Amino acid sequence: MLSSLPGKVHTTGDNGYLELTDLKLSIRLRGKARTWGTPTTCTIVCRNGLWYASITVECNPVRETGTGAIGLDFGTHHAVAMSDGTSIANPRFLAKSTEKIKRVSKLKRRKRTPNFRKKVKASKRWKKATLRVAKLQGKVANQRQDWIHKVAAEIVSGNSVVATEELNLKGMTRKAKKGSKRQALSYWS
Repeated sequence: MLSSLPGKVHTTGDNGYLELTDLKLSIRLRGKARTWGTPTTCTIVCRNGLWYASITVECNPVRETGTGAIGLDFGTHHAVAMSDGTSIANPRFLAKSTEKIKRVSKLKRRKRTPNFRKKVKASKRWKKATLRVAKLQGKVANQRQDWIHKVAAEIVSGNSVVATEELNLKGMTRKAKKGSKRQALSYWS
């Protein structure tokens, strides 16, 4: 992973290419930036066998927002409940693809796993199966991230003031651990 700009960016915000000087390599960029400016940092990451470059630019973004004001309430049953009475349902991407992930994970368990203490290498098929599981889990993560960006953009484009509450959603949805007070309370309720 590189944090400073490793080369030159030849683009105006619409496609172009990234020239890496250390590696003597040029990578094609695709996509369109909302607003473009002078590149400051570049982060290169490998996820699931695919390489991604995230370029940070210094610019003055101009986005149109609506004139309304809205309050948002996040929950576990509905993703977002708005102060105007509308609610956005939780898409549950993981629940929809759990069956596929379980099936591929079961196939992975049948392959030879690595054991470093006994100096046993992982089989090629185990590595392929691991990549398949990672691909499916990455797809779910990408779906969730895409959905969050689209919903947030829709809310911001219609309102100039957005108020939310501070909640620990992870703490609300986490299962009670053995011997905790929450488990004792839920048992007697």
